Amino acid sequence: MNYTGGRVNMKKNIDSVIDRIDLMLKTTPESYSTSKQLMVHREFLIESTNYLKNFNHTIAFIGKVGVGKTTALSKLLNLLDGNGNEVLQTGSGRTTVCEVEVRESNRVSIEIEPYSNEEIEKYLEEFHMHIENKTSNKTSQSESFTLSSEIERALRNMLELKIRRFMENGKRKRVDDAVELYNKCNSKDEFYQELLHRIDLANRTTTELVATTSDYKEWIRSNFEDINNGKNKNISLPKKIIINIDENPVNIPNINLSFLDTKGVDETVNRQDIENLLKDSYTISVLCTSFNDAPDKVNTGTLKYMKDSGLTKYISERIIILVLDKNGEAEAIPDLEEPDLEDGREIRKEQIEGDLKNSLGLEDIDIVFFNSKEDGTEELMSILTDKVLDLRKEHENKVKTIIESLDEIEKQIDTQLSSEALQRIRESVLVWIEDAKNIQCKLKKNFTHILDTIQDKGTHASVIRACVNRRGQWHNLDYYKILSDASRYQTVKAFDESKNKLSHIISNMLKQESLKYQKSTLISIQNVLEKRVEEIYEEAYAMGACVYEDDLYEDDNLWSNMIWEWGKGPGYKNRIANITEQWFLNQDYDAFDKEKSNILNSMWQELLIEINNLIENEN
Repeated sequence: MNYTGGRVNMKKNIDSVIDRIDLMLKTTPESYSTSKQLMVHREFLIESTNYLKNFNHTIAFIGKVGVGKTTALSKLLNLLDGNGNEVLQTGSGRTTVCEVEVRESNRVSIEIEPYSNEEIEKYLEEFHMHIENKTSNKTSQSESFTLSSEIERALRNMLELKIRRFMENGKRKRVDDAVELYNKCNSKDEFYQELLHRIDLANRTTTELVATTSDYKEWIRSNFEDINNGKNKNISLPKKIIINIDENPVNIPNINLSFLDTKGVDETVNRQDIENLLKDSYTISVLCTSFNDAPDKVNTGTLKYMKDSGLTKYISERIIILVLDKNGEAEAIPDLEEPDLEDGREIRKEQIEGDLKNSLGLEDIDIVFFNSKEDGTEELMSILTDKVLDLRKEHENKVKTIIESLDEIEKQIDTQLSSEALQRIRESVLVWIEDAKNIQCKLKKNFTHILDTIQDKGTHASVIRACVNRRGQWHNLDYYKILSDASRYQTVKAFDESKNKLSHIISNMLKQESLKYQKSTLISIQNVLEKRVEEIYEEAYAMGACVYEDDLYEDDNLWSNMIWEWGKGPGYKNRIANITEQWFLNQDYDAFDKEKSNILNSMWQELLIEINNLIENEN
């Protein structure tokens, strides 16, 4: 389908279909199930049409720190200089300070979305703590404060406070300029004020650089490195870097495709930026892993998160596992009689599929292998672009199916065969409805998930301190997101099994020739079921934190008390967990949980009524 050439025609054709539905609605009594079906078809026709009007798609690379995402992306987009080196700065991990987007434009430029001054001041406070810890012997090793190496590197360059290494009298010496400055200051506040002065945020206001040379790859390499490392004195600490290139690396006519290199995962995959990508219907998420670790903790953690969040149906549609193998790894598989790259990859693929099936019960996930140093890019790029086009084809097919359903309604509305088919559908669906009426969601103590996360051995004390310093909002530990996730998890657990049962029933009925006269009914039920249940889950997520959010964030005493717990010795994580738990226990959480549960249960009952209306007898 030529999307550009067909945009006007598509709109005209869809408008005519909507007019057709509206005309049918005028001649169909509102009490008839056919009228309800027509309304559903109208809703989903508009939804799919609106989807197809948007031509912007993203391919996002997600993976643990140092797995090779940036190198693979550079090779895929030919962001290599004349010597074959990556234009985007790479290393052994913890190199890129933020997420990086590459997209086609009519000019070569680099855009910077900076952290706010308030956010940077928080980083400076933590840099202050980091340096203070280095000068003190009081803090235990388990509760020492550390910054991520990429943030620390950028801040040191912005502050011009480097760690200098040199030889003196035949011995290696190391001098930390920040420690030297700290020791010269008369107070902690004087040191912090000096940091504010040095970083000079007032003059770091540039948010775009435009290439002025024909050698754009060298220009990107040089400027990206400076921005990423905090070396450009006119640019603030980047939250996101957007690289615009004036060539199309992807051959999909009329589709605006961007590539996103996400910030490497270290502590947890439960990050808001990653969730936004997983839930985005225009995004293909590429889960990167090494050959020997596949599927690694980031892969399995991401997939489990999607499953627990009620997003299982999107895994096969929007996810690719990209195994980044290195020379010799596939050939060294023990099961091979003699070294063979393709056989080795095939054996490893079968092992990965087995692991995912056994651990998560998941099948039909695309698993692709790519050696950034040796492989060509054509096959991988083709797989990725086909995946994007499949997202659009799903909505094109939905539009086509709706139009076919309208034809069936006009042909079969008064036939005996249509009535018999409807009766068979009613019998099966009504049994499901009666069972589903008894299902109840009972939310309970979502805040306990925060306590579990804080006390988890994988959660570092400095992550908790960074979270506390931001009143519960930190990418690796977010009180509000955890509350929302816990609410959604419990809701999915309550309703998903029943939803899947009806979905299976409808899928089987759609394959039966004798029920083809009521295809419109089945399609309506299927669309309503998926959409409304997804709305229930999103409502659960939205409500999870909302009843606490304002009071929690604005409680100065709570956050002040937790800030003062830092530096008091062993047991910091337990103290923060106890203070957090006591705050929630002081809230009327039982009433909140009951109120939220009632809303979700009402939405579920409304879904049952809507499905019942789609299968009512028309007499």
